[in-house]
Amino acid sequence: MSGWMAQADPRAAYAAQRSGSRRPLLRFAVIFVVVLVVVLVAVAALAPAAPAPSCPSAPSPCSVPPKPPGGQAGSAGGQTGSAAAELVVGTTWSSSKFGFSFHYDADAWNVQDDEPDLLQLKSPSDPSADREDWVIVEGAAASSETPDQMIAARVASLSQSVPDLAEDTDGTYYEVKGAEIGDVPGIARVYVGTLDDTDGTPIAPVRYTIVAATSGSLTIGVTVRTLDPDAIADHGPPALTWHMLSRQLVDAILEDIRWPAAQ
Repeated sequence: MSGWMAQADPRAAYAAQRSGSRRPLLRFAVIFVVVLVVVLVAVAALAPAAPAPSCPSAPSPCSVPPKPPGGQAGSAGGQTGSAAAELVVGTTWSSSKFGFSFHYDADAWNVQDDEPDLLQLKSPSDPSADREDWVIVEGAAASSETPDQMIAARVASLSQSVPDLAEDTDGTYYEVKGAEIGDVPGIARVYVGTLDDTDGTPIAPVRYTIVAATSGSLTIGVTVRTLDPDAIADHGPPALTWHMLSRQLVDAILEDIRWPAAQ
């Protein structure tokens, strides 16, 4: 046997060496991939679920709007809260005949006359002074009284104790701007005269502001009376006459009047 045939082939030995060195790297790569897949699966399984949307996908609206922390959920039509949660200030009065209602401040007003279609409140300007000022809120069927007719009927009633009662057309100080009852536009007129006693003796100058409006089948009127109306009230600033102060207090009632839902 020749000597060169007994020796190992150097190229075969190099190839075998390279093949053996690749095996550990291949095993490491396989293990790394397996571990990475296991970690990703575990992270996906432990991740918290995404919160459900508060509203369905557009264009479907929310059936119940989300509640703010510590607050009330909104309601349809852009109003906030519910009727039960609505902030109510003052004493509630409702007409048992016509269904309209409002709130008034019982600390500033005393009930003088309470009827199914009418409420009269006394001394709005200064209860402690017993000024005998008052406001009347009344209702009538629109089929029998328009706002003009309601004002005319009230003036006729007032004229029994104020014979010289006449519409005040002087100046703009007492002019009513934005005559509204609740959210219903109406008309307004101002009257002035001298209040007489039952025997005809003059008592004091008097001024009335009357606002009336109709919505559906209902007409509502609000009449404000003030004695010595042009004297400066001991309230303020700003300086106001007694009649303007009375009207300012009545504004809260005018704005609060709720017309019945079905008319």
